[in-house]
Amino acid sequence: MFSASKITPASRLLCEKGLVKRHSLFSYLGIETIAADEDIPTTNEPRETLLLRHDDAVIRDVFNARHGALDLMNGAVRAAELNRRATSLDLIYRLYALGRSQTPVELRRALQSSEMEMVMSAIKRLSLMGQNSIEALVGYCEANAGRDVDLLAHVMDPFQLRYLLSYCSEATRERVGSAALDTLRVACQRKDAAAVRSWFQAIRRTLKNVPLDFPQLVRGVILELWQAGGGDLGTVSTELAVVDTQLFSELGWETTRAFCAQLRRVTGPGCEAFDGFLTDEDIDSALTISEELRQAELVTHFQKLASSYNTMAHREVKRTIFARAQLPKAEESPYRTTSPFAVAPTPAAKTKSIYSSVSAYPFRS
Repeated sequence: MFSASKITPASRLLCEKGLVKRHSLFSYLGIETIAADEDIPTTNEPRETLLLRHDDAVIRDVFNARHGALDLMNGAVRAAELNRRATSLDLIYRLYALGRSQTPVELRRALQSSEMEMVMSAIKRLSLMGQNSIEALVGYCEANAGRDVDLLAHVMDPFQLRYLLSYCSEATRERVGSAALDTLRVACQRKDAAAVRSWFQAIRRTLKNVPLDFPQLVRGVILELWQAGGGDLGTVSTELAVVDTQLFSELGWETTRAFCAQLRRVTGPGCEAFDGFLTDEDIDSALTISEELRQAELVTHFQKLASSYNTMAHREVKRTIFARAQLPKAEESPYRTTSPFAVAPTPAAKTKSIYSSVSAYPFRS
C-alpha cells in the first residue's frame, strides 16, 4: 500500500471503528462548519458549503461501505489497518482538494458516488502495480494539473484520474527509454496503425520482462496525444488494453477502460476513438454533470451519445480485447533475446507540449 512522510493522523479523520468521521472533509480543508452532530443543511448556507457537505457525505459513504467497521481487529493489526485507511483517505482528500483548487467556484458541482468508487478502485490497482509513494504520485498530479488550463477536464475529472492513471516511476521511464516512446508517438501522430501494432507486438513477445507500471507510462503518451489534438488514439488505446489485460486480467482492462472513458467525457479532438470503452453509466454521469452546470451544448452532445449507445458493441470490444490477450505459449517466453524497448526512433518534428493544449470545447457561458 501507499506510504507517505506526512499523513494526517487517523484520529482526525477516522473514528475508533476505522470509519470516516462526518464532516472530516471540512476539517481536512480547514473550513469551519456546523457541529459534527448536525447533519441537516440550513437555509442560509451558501452553495459552496452545501456542495462540500454533499461531497463529504459521498466520500464518507463510499469509503465506509468499501471498508466496513473494524470489529474483529485488535492491537498492532488494528493500528496498522487504521493507518492504512488514513493513508488512503488522505490521498483521496489531497486529490479532491487539488481538483477543487483547479475549478472556478461557479463551475464546482456535486461529486458523484461513481467518481468516488472509481478513484478508490484506481488507488487499489496502483498499489497492486507497485506504486507506493503518495508524495511522488500527488506531486506528479499537482505539477500536471497546475499547468492544465482545460476547465472541462477539471470539472469532469474531480480526482484528476487522467493524471493519477498515467503516473509511472522514473525507473520504468528510464528503462523504456525516450527513443522507444518517441517511436510510438510518431507512429500515432502519423496515424500509422501498422507501426503502432508492431510496437506493441515487440512488447508482448517478452511480456514477463515488462515493468508492472508500463501501462501507466503508455497512458501518459495517450494523454499527451489527446491533449495535443489527436493521432491514432483508437489503435494505441486498443493495443494498450490488450497488454494491460495480459498483465492484470480484469483489473488491467478496467484500468485502461476507465482512463479512456474519462478522456471521452471531455469532448476533445479525436475523443470518439474511445467510444468503445464507454459504459452507459459513464454517459449518464456525464449527462448529469452537464445538466447540473447548465451547459446546453454538452447536454445535447451526451443526449445524442446516449441515444446511439449500443451495449452489445461495448461488450464486443471487451470480448475482442480478452480474446487477443490469450497469447500462444510460444509468445510467452520468460527469456528476453532483445529488449522490447530497443526500437529505433523515427525522425519527426517535435511533438506539441503536453502542457500547451486546451480542449477544443471549453465551457461556454
